[in-house]
Amino acid sequence: MTDLGGDGRLAWLALARWFVAVDGVGFQMRGALLPAFGRQFGVGTSALGFVAPAGTVGFIVALVVTGAVAGRLDVERTLSASAIPVALSMVLLGLAPSFVAFLGALFVRGALTGCSAGSIGLY
Repeated sequence: MTDLGGDGRLAWLALARWFVAVDGVGFQMRGALLPAFGRQFGVGTSALGFVAPAGTVGFIVALVVTGAVAGRLDVERTLSASAIPVALSMVLLGLAPSFVAFLGALFVRGALTGCSAGSIGLY
């Protein structure tokens, strides 16, 4: 386990707060962008109903699994190791060639975010 005493603890607290704020904006922004997703992928409103659950299901599954073993994880390594994959999943969202690929990228992003959040007990 990593010792987060002194200034390191404050840095990690600031990072965790930043993570929650940015992640919250990302999750909430999906609703406002639904019409643009519909136009981009040529899908109707019923298909757009899968946008919110895709990321949320991935998030919850990863959060439960990671949270169950969080006491045995090295927080610093887990967060550091998940930062790059989370960023890459955001790139995949932007490059998704189809609506199904977009939903898959949302699921992956949610799962990676859940691993990050579960490792430090944010939720």
